[in-house]
Amino acid sequence: MHMKKVLPLIMAAVLCLTGCADDKALMETKVSIPEYERRQYETVGVTKGTLVSEINLMLKAYNYRRVSYKPVYDEMKVDKIYVEIGDHVKKGQTMITFESEDLEKRIKSYKDSLAEHELMLEHYTNLAALNHDKEKKENFDLDIRQINESIEVDRLYIEELEARLNSYSITAEDDGIVFDMADGMDITTVGTDNVLISIVYGNDKFTAETEEDFGFIAGEHYTAEYNASNYELILEEKEDKSEENGGQPKWKLTFSAAPGTDFGYIEDMVITITKEPIKDAYYIPKDCIRELDDRKYVYIMENGFKTVRFVTTGDTVGGNTIILEGLTEEDRVVVQ
Repeated sequence: MHMKKVLPLIMAAVLCLTGCADDKALMETKVSIPEYERRQYETVGVTKGTLVSEINLMLKAYNYRRVSYKPVYDEMKVDKIYVEIGDHVKKGQTMITFESEDLEKRIKSYKDSLAEHELMLEHYTNLAALNHDKEKKENFDLDIRQINESIEVDRLYIEELEARLNSYSITAEDDGIVFDMADGMDITTVGTDNVLISIVYGNDKFTAETEEDFGFIAGEHYTAEYNASNYELILEEKEDKSEENGGQPKWKLTFSAAPGTDFGYIEDMVITITKEPIKDAYYIPKDCIRELDDRKYVYIMENGFKTVRFVTTGDTVGGNTIILEGLTEEDRVVVQ
């Protein structure tokens, strides 16, 4: 027999010995294996031992931001301070006002003028309605137009001055907490370079993301830690984010304060959750697990060749996935 004919038969026999048993399964699940050849792969062993299931959730304050406020103009004199450090403030609440005697006088003057012009308008409108003389009626109409123009000017000035007067106060742009205040602002003039008050906003809820599901259920209570202090939280929402994570498990958790809990001005906290230890578990790094058509498999090394092995998995704990069926401690699993 010629050598050219013998070689294909030998190769076919090798392929059958190394892969025939799994051919049908591989075809059904469309798993593609490179041409059989002896190569060096990075592998890990299957570990048997106890897994401690623990997770540290890093919570971030929802929409957390710290805003510092300065006067709009220079040479301003503080009139009154309405809050202290640590106070909770509501959206629109006035925190500091500045002296504005001149503005208030001018606003009052235009408001008095407006009231006078409105009375004149009513008077001339009534006269025009009672008078049927054409020439006099035209004169009344002219007077009414001029009075309306004066009313419009009064209103424009009032609107402009009141807008300016609003800048003579510092108000909260949202619900928040007074974080810091300048000392001595009420005994000197202040300007656009002076930070007078700092407010922390967005501290009513905390969010965290995790790829490990510890049986989180909305409505359950959890204890978070910050700076050696504990805070009781309630899980408000558990949102599935696996689609954004390429189909891999991922959840976004939203927490709020339990009744009687005050966050203060905290930017981040930690929730540590520990489950009962899992004993005598077989496990491998989770990154070794592959999936196709809802079946999970790994690549293992058999007789120097890379081969598919289908597996049944359990929980993933701290980066390791428990193997329920399909692998033994003797197997060497190819690292992705």
